[in-house]
Amino acid sequence: MSIPLNTYIGAIVSQLTESRAAADLTTVSIAKTYEKDELLKNFSVPRFRASDVEVTIPVAIDTIEENVSREYDPIDNKEFNSRTYQSLKEVSRKESFNRELSITLKKLIANQSSVLEKDLKLGLNKDEVLKKYSNNLSEHFIKITDNQDEKYKEQVVSKLTSDLTAHIITSRESVNIGATRVIVEADRLREIDPSKMIQIKIKLNEDGMEWHTDFDENGKEKSKLLPE
Repeated sequence: MSIPLNTYIGAIVSQLTESRAAADLTTVSIAKTYEKDELLKNFSVPRFRASDVEVTIPVAIDTIEENVSREYDPIDNKEFNSRTYQSLKEVSRKESFNRELSITLKKLIANQSSVLEKDLKLGLNKDEVLKKYSNNLSEHFIKITDNQDEKYKEQVVSKLTSDLTAHIITSRESVNIGATRVIVEADRLREIDPSKMIQIKIKLNEDGMEWHTDFDENGKEKSKLLPE
């Protein structure tokens, strides 16, 4: 049987904390005894406090859960659309388009880039998807601008493909490590190859808490638990 590593370590820390509490209860009991004795009441009450506790725990890894997440945004839409618009201006050798044409182009680019993004998220080939995008956008652009030059479409396609390739993000996967389960039973650990075991070292520093009593602006007593 294996247990989650965080549960195991948490239980050890919890047991050490309870040990400190038990020691304090014993100190209180001893203090009462000292108080009642004529001779002992002149002595300081013994109290044990561990400033540092270091624990070495041998365990063997049983399983490690891995969760692969595929959060993939192939393009930054705002930047991608802006670069497309700029490329069309450059290939047409214009400083700007008139307002009506500009509005039409921006809507067209947004629609086409939305299709491109969906295709990329489906895992289709990046080069083929970009080629499709450039061809479709070029055809619409030529119709809108009424350019009759046969080679013009090739120039537009080439310009778009060249400028936009770097703006498509390659798919990324991230691996999140989930719960790690470990074997801790002594009899099972003895059967495991020592090279497959690990030593977990934990160093705990004790930080005590004290009750501090104060009064608010209305003179009402209030208590807070604060670090020593």
